[in-house]
Amino acid sequence: MTHLTHRMYGNPHAEPAEPRTVRRRNDRDREQWIANDEGLYQWCRRWRIANTGGISGFIRANRAEIDRAIDGALDQKPRSGP
Repeated sequence: MTHLTHRMYGNPHAEPAEPRTVRRRNDRDREQWIANDEGLYQWCRRWRIANTGGISGFIRANRAEIDRAIDGALDQKPRSGP
């Protein structure tokens, strides 16, 4: 693995790192997560049916919850293969 790969995916042989307490992301990052995560996408879709404002309105109204969902996904241990 290259150094960049270790930075992106973590070194599988390294000691577990302390969880980050603050992860900074912008609304564009949140949009990408919503587009690529099935749970966030469905939540956004249901919210947009009942509310106005599109995806940016969904993010504004639910920013903290979206960040918690993203942080939870990032903190999960990688799944082992079959």
